[in-house]
This record gives sequence, C-alpha cells and structure tokens, in this order.
Amino acid sequence: MATKASDNKSKRKKFTIVTKKKGAKNSPPLALLVDEDNTASEIMKRIRSALSPKNLALKNISAAHKKHKGAKKHGGGHYALIVVSDSFHGLGKIQREEWISSLLKDLYKDKIHALTMKLQTPEEAV
Repeated sequence: MATKASDNKSKRKKFTIVTKKKGAKNSPPLALLVDEDNTASEIMKRIRSALSPKNLALKNISAAHKKHKGAKKHGGGHYALIVVSDSFHGLGKIQREEWISSLLKDLYKDKIHALTMKLQTPEEAV
C-alpha cells in the first residue's frame, strides 16, 4: 500500500492514497483519498482483519453533507467504502452489507452517520 502526505499552505491536512493490495490479481487499482481520522482508520482496520480484501478504499465525504439536518444532531461522519474480497463469494448484496455493518455496529452510535458501500468479489470488480 502506498501512502503520501499532502500539505496545503493554508490548511494542513494529511491524506493517504489507498491502492491495490500487492499480489492482487484481476482487480482494478484503486486510488481514493482517505482522510486520516480515527474513525476511518478503525473502519479500515476492522475490514482488513475480517475480510483480507484484495482492494479496500474509504473516503470521508462528510464535507459534502455538512448542511445535512441530522449531521450536527447525530454527529459522526459520512463515508464511502469500496471493498473487493474473495470473502463475498456466495453472498448477496444485502448479506455483504449486513456483514460490514455488523463489523462497525458500535461506530454507528456516534462515529458513523452514513456509510455507502460498494462490495464486490474480484470477478465482479473486473
């Protein structure tokens, strides 16, 4: 996995570029920016541990939802997640989403307000 720090003179913000896992075959490379916050790190850690994904990308999209009525009241961020894993073989879309949601259940209380998911097997990702 490649990482790169990016500095903006007016605001210093650190980003990680998440790319295709070494040795992953038949999977398109991913290059999404991940805003390095504790929640994003925890989400990625749990998914890596449970699924050993071929590709994993997470993007904090909270800035696009800052005027969302429930965002201030509920707290937590908005995230977009892409996971490509052999572990999804034989599972339907709902089963995959339920699996991911069960891994992150405690984070939904105050760390995650919304999570969009694209969950695929390596064959589906081609």
